[in-house]
Amino acid sequence: MKKKEAIFILFLIAIVVAIIVMGAVKNNKGKKANEKEGENKVNYEVLEDGTKLNKSSKVNEDKTYNGLKFSNIQLTENGNLTSLIADVTNTTSTATSDFTMVDLTFYDEAGNSLGSTIGLIKPLAAGETTQLNASLTLDYANAYDLKITEHKANQ
Repeated sequence: MKKKEAIFILFLIAIVVAIIVMGAVKNNKGKKANEKEGENKVNYEVLEDGTKLNKSSKVNEDKTYNGLKFSNIQLTENGNLTSLIADVTNTTSTATSDFTMVDLTFYDEAGNSLGSTIGLIKPLAAGETTQLNASLTLDYANAYDLKITEHKANQ
């Protein structure tokens, strides 16, 4: 009887160990899936000189604000200096008489604002194109989206 009891106890121990191992494996798979969901997608490539070049289609798509078309958008970062360059075309039939200030706001994939800067565009004749250059002293190369809105002065 002692031999049967020992075998029974070993059998129970083996079942408990198997259940614990299965639970640990299942829990580990769940953690890996959550980590992949929570990972921030990398929206840039690193160039030979270490410059990060944003590759997000949302950042780089053409944008329009108040008759101004922003195209050929390029967002780069090097040494914690982020630079945004874009062609700006006046698509209206009238000239802009004053400088135009816009807010350039960067967002992550969850729609959270990462930060913003101001862009200043010179007066443009109808159909004229100029280049916008804006810089920030933080790394926004991994931005997922860029929104261009009316500049709101601090009050």
